[in-house]
Amino acid sequence: MTDVAEEPCRKARAEFGAEVVEAEKIYEVDCDIFSPCSVGAVINDETIPRLRCVGIAGAANNVLAEPRHGTALMERGIIYGPDYLVNSGGLIRCHEEVLDREVSDDKVLEHVFQIYDQTLAVIYTAADRGMSTAEAADRLAEERIAAVRETGSVWR
Repeated sequence: MTDVAEEPCRKARAEFGAEVVEAEKIYEVDCDIFSPCSVGAVINDETIPRLRCVGIAGAANNVLAEPRHGTALMERGIIYGPDYLVNSGGLIRCHEEVLDREVSDDKVLEHVFQIYDQTLAVIYTAADRGMSTAEAADRLAEERIAAVRETGSVWR
């Protein structure tokens, strides 16, 4: 793990035995999931060749510096979880709180649990259509927006 602040690194090392590396070396760490959680545009022409991961999923917004980087990840065999899909749980919670002030945690969780299925749909759509997961997520989002315009319902 890495962080620009020293305290989170110290805590992760002490509490979890995490290996802490310099920020510029994080891209070369062998890992299952690379998880950028603060700075955007970290997936770019310089970093993609350095990645040693199977997948990318993090809480940062705009992880890809440019849309074409989704294709570059696909070509390297790296599965990318688009930021707006990975981060959608917080938006779901806000949506429910704004539209239904009596919302139950169970109702919110019911919708949050759909993120898993939506993520699989993105992965399968990307494979079926021969496109990156970034492109597939955009296409599915566009299709969903069109369906909402037709039906007036956000939830399927």
